[in-house]
This record gives sequence, C-alpha cells and structure tokens, in this order.
Amino acid sequence: MPGDDYNRMQNTGAQLSINIPLDGSITEMCKELARKRIKAEEHKLEKDKLDYHLVRALKCAELYGKGFMIHPEADLAYMCSDVVSIDVYRNSLPVTRGGGD
Repeated sequence: MPGDDYNRMQNTGAQLSINIPLDGSITEMCKELARKRIKAEEHKLEKDKLDYHLVRALKCAELYGKGFMIHPEADLAYMCSDVVSIDVYRNSLPVTRGGGD
C-alpha cells in the first residue's frame, strides 16, 4: 500500500571557523578610532560642563538684575553663590593706599 511507507531522517552538522588577520593594520586602525572617539567624548564633556556653567551664571545674573536671588538657606543657594557683579567684586577687594616704595 502506498500509505504504509515510513521514512525517518536525521541530519546533524557542525561548523568551525577560525579568523587569522593577515596583518595587524586593522587592529591598529580600530585602536586609533577608539582613541579618537574617546578624545571627542572628553571634549564634548568639557564643552557641556562649560555650557552648563555659562548658562547658570547667565540665569543667576538675570535673577540679580531683576532684583531677585535664591534664599541663602535654600537647598539650591549654592548655584548662584559664586556669581557676583563686577562692582561687588571690586568693592570686596582690599583698598591699597599708594605710598610708594
């Protein structure tokens, strides 16, 4: 009978691959690219820090210019504590009397 046939199959296999670079230039190129990317990230981090401090100083100056300040006992008082006007800074310097040598 045609429906009485029984087939059973099993396939197995394995693959092994070994890569051997013919020269070390690709490794050096990769290392150089990594060094450049790290340097770029360091520069970006420095730029971001500078941007943060400039914006912070500008916003504090805006507050001072409008007659406002952060209360000295507030948690965020430190944010504007180092931003002072040039006049306030000059007045805080010790007065030197010209007496000559």
